[in-house]
Amino acid sequence: MVLEEQGHRATGVPSPDEALLLLQSETFDVIVTEYKLSGTTGPEFIVKLKEVAEGTPVILLSGYVDVLGLNERGTGADVVLMKCA
Repeated sequence: MVLEEQGHRATGVPSPDEALLLLQSETFDVIVTEYKLSGTTGPEFIVKLKEVAEGTPVILLSGYVDVLGLNERGTGADVVLMKCA
């Protein structure tokens, strides 16, 4: 909703599998994901994203950034951001 309020088009999907399926037929300017996902983790998912959507920047947005020491090198994301309340 925040992205749309800023004039961007945002597409959300309920699972990593559905995201990978959607990426077979659509392209996006950027992909935003979370660390904690159904059936996988953000870094595992990012590996698959990089294969399917090569060249598309990936942002990892998570509340676990500080607790787990998440960073770009360790997650494969292009940018890692701390989710705030």
